[in-house]
Amino acid sequence: MDNLEAFKNRIHDLKEEAYERNILLPFYNLENQLIISRSFKHNDYVRPYFYGGYKDSEYKRVIFSINEVDNKDFQIAILKIKPFLKTDILNHRMILGSILGLGLKREIVGDIIYTNDAYYAFVCLNMANFIKENLVKIGKVNVECKIVEEEINYEVSYLEETIFIASLRLDNLIAASYNLGRAKAQNLIADGFVKINHEIVLKESKLVKEKDLLSIRGKGRVIVSEICGKTKSGNLIIKIKKPK
Repeated sequence: MDNLEAFKNRIHDLKEEAYERNILLPFYNLENQLIISRSFKHNDYVRPYFYGGYKDSEYKRVIFSINEVDNKDFQIAILKIKPFLKTDILNHRMILGSILGLGLKREIVGDIIYTNDAYYAFVCLNMANFIKENLVKIGKVNVECKIVEEEINYEVSYLEETIFIASLRLDNLIAASYNLGRAKAQNLIADGFVKINHEIVLKESKLVKEKDLLSIRGKGRVIVSEICGKTKSGNLIIKIKKPK
């Protein structure tokens, strides 16, 4: 709670500074993006702008400004990361761990995606050369890391489903989304395997909201895309999306 209040206070102070100059912040997850968005009123002169390097990015940098901004103002560099040997295998966790192992904070790194036979890491521009020069091995895998200038056209593909639940309780939604028994869903929550907007939730009766992102360890993610109404029997009609 103390960290949350400190974050909110910092955002408030930076909003005031933005009347004099643009304020560029590092990469934030969805939860912190929501906190920032909610700290601004509709008629505030200073506005927050979000961008993570490509459409549908999860982690985004933030600019507070009284003027419109361009994507280049976010100062994001793209690193292309490939193993030297095609038989070597990398994954998201290995890459992120190795970058942070260089002594960097999580907020320096945005999304890491795989497309066109390579991994791409979106990072703060001022640290890109440092990462490029020092990221030569990931685990036991020798890698090539270089800065690329071209934009990455990458869109997350989703499968959309419709589920029917009695209420918006977290355990109900997890059970319906993954065809689990409610007791199994409750155990996953109690064991700390469930996050809402990147925060662990231990309360099975927690109510989910439209646009919430749920992460279930070992099972993937679910986005509550739309609450559509109710059936004749009173159950809620919920559209959910799962990344393919």
